[in-house]
Amino acid sequence: MDPKDLAKIWGATDNTRLTPKQISIRLPVHVSAKISAISEMFPKKTKTEIIGDLLAAALEQFAYGLSSEPNEYEIAEGVDPDGTYGVRAKYEWLVQKFLTEFENEEAGPVEE
Repeated sequence: MDPKDLAKIWGATDNTRLTPKQISIRLPVHVSAKISAISEMFPKKTKTEIIGDLLAAALEQFAYGLSSEPNEYEIAEGVDPDGTYGVRAKYEWLVQKFLTEFENEEAGPVEE
């Protein structure tokens, strides 16, 4: 997602699922002021939605910038059993790991 597209997205309805647990963070004052400004410009969006969309755009760009090339340690030690080396592959694997974990939390305990 390109950050330039966020204004268009914020004009549409949202079906985003939220994590079952709340995360509390403190923001720098200048960042908080910018989020408040965006919130006032797009009153149909909550600050949670705005922050989530901004983070999603930034994380997509972050992942795009990660190397998909194996590093010397990975090759020498054979640390990746799937044969998918590189920081990007590790990041994507960890994202899936935590996504599964969060989805399992959302579903609740499994009854036997």
